[in-house]
Amino acid sequence: MIIDVYNHILPKRYQEMVEKKVVGRDKALPSSNWAKIVYTLVDLDARFRIMDAFDEYIQVISVSSPPNYSIAQPPLSVDLARVANDELAELVQKYPDRFAAGVATLPMNDPDQTVIEAERAMKDLRLRGVEIYTDILRKTH
Repeated sequence: MIIDVYNHILPKRYQEMVEKKVVGRDKALPSSNWAKIVYTLVDLDARFRIMDAFDEYIQVISVSSPPNYSIAQPPLSVDLARVANDELAELVQKYPDRFAAGVATLPMNDPDQTVIEAERAMKDLRLRGVEIYTDILRKTH
């Protein structure tokens, strides 16, 4: 079995929320809309067709960049993280033969909510890790 642990996705409700609520997102996103350029981020059928080309291939999924905290301030970044993590968990549960696990996104610009969301994602949603980008709010650690 091949377990690919670095696969990004833009869950539908998360992507819709970004499009509706993130002000100035065209400047924040690397190209105005990843979902239109890399269609497998949002189109599960297209993703599954590619996956089917490989025997015993399964993915661990995480939310595509940019991270929620780089495009939204709290409380919106917190809401974005919650929606994305809920959807990741739903996808893993709905397609266990496609997705081995999900990796949570966190609202790193709200430390208290980051801890709360990490605990919720791991305990309640059964996601298997958290994604922490190299830089947080343009600061490297």
